[in-house]
Amino acid sequence: MKQVKMNLAGTPIGDGYSPYIVAEIGQNHNGDIHLAKQLIEMAVECGANAVKFQKRDIPSELTRDAYNKAYDNPNAFGETYGKHREFLELNERQHMELKEFALSLGIIYFCTPNKYFKNK
Repeated sequence: MKQVKMNLAGTPIGDGYSPYIVAEIGQNHNGDIHLAKQLIEMAVECGANAVKFQKRDIPSELTRDAYNKAYDNPNAFGETYGKHREFLELNERQHMELKEFALSLGIIYFCTPNKYFKNK
């Protein structure tokens, strides 16, 4: 049986190597770059190899009705569901700052883009 091996940002992964651990931060920063940095620090302390964030294009992801739906919730960051979701988004400059911060701590940073196209 052929063994699978590869290199991910300088770390060998595959058969016979330790698991490569990715800390999924996603949107758990609540739109706060300082909280995002704390989550990166926690991932480093826990021994993760990488941190993963998400970047979404909210107007493309939601229908107009879903975007404009009232969002009356004690945990809401906006008066509509769309505005709430947009508040949680970090901008490109913030993502670059987080990448530099993560690399300075010796952990790999990556971000998955989520963009959906719907007929509105």
